[in-house]
Amino acid sequence: MTDAVGVAGDKHDNSSNRNPWGIEADSAFLSQFSWGREPEIQLSEVAARVLEGIAAGDPTNRLAGRLHLSRQGVEYHVTALLRSMSALNRPSLISRAYSVGLLRPGEWPPRVPPEFRAMR
Repeated sequence: MTDAVGVAGDKHDNSSNRNPWGIEADSAFLSQFSWGREPEIQLSEVAARVLEGIAAGDPTNRLAGRLHLSRQGVEYHVTALLRSMSALNRPSLISRAYSVGLLRPGEWPPRVPPEFRAMR
């Protein structure tokens, strides 16, 4: 008996919608980003700082104190980031942020580049 997963031509083969790791391609999310051009997504200064804090592993209470927001204010920005980046949770939000260049590998603490920050 052969395993149906990954067999070419099998009725379970979804290779057109998946990458080599079997993760669904999210073209609606990726279409927000124009590679090599001005980014279409712009984060407010507060949203950028919340994203940086989450990436650094800061808990909500610490972020709230540092940004002079309430816990609910931080959660509001986290929820807005999750929604705008089609992420289910904080780890997937950070993973998506790195994958599209909102955060750059090799920088610590994590920083959102200026080209993704909205100008007032």
